[in-house]
Amino acid sequence: MDPLVPTEAGYGRTFRDSELVYSATSCCLCGAGLAYPRRAHPGSGAWDCSDILTGRAVKQGEPGAKRHDGPAPFAFYKVLSELQPSAALRTTRPGGVSLLARQKAKKDTALCAVAVLVVAAALLLAKAFVW
Repeated sequence: MDPLVPTEAGYGRTFRDSELVYSATSCCLCGAGLAYPRRAHPGSGAWDCSDILTGRAVKQGEPGAKRHDGPAPFAFYKVLSELQPSAALRTTRPGGVSLLARQKAKKDTALCAVAVLVVAAALLLAKAFVW
């Protein structure tokens, strides 16, 4: 898949939270976490308001609309990602569970499943030799 490159109008689509990488601690003026699409081009990607990227932001001029920061290009802004080890599993992702924590949980679940299968196989072998 080709990396996504934003234009002046943005990426031209909205994203699901699962398609975004969130910042560990940095937020937009509106209070939502900063994020970028996972497939963003490293040379031209930018941190942006997650409410704008997901389409949750109320349009300017409508009741309840909030002010937002503009995009923060990777080349000019250093923002701590939820994926960086130094983030210590912090995230601005809705729900508060970082992508790294989700990946770790999947890996731990897979390891537990393997361990259960190994123990079950060992019990079957032991039973076969005892009888």
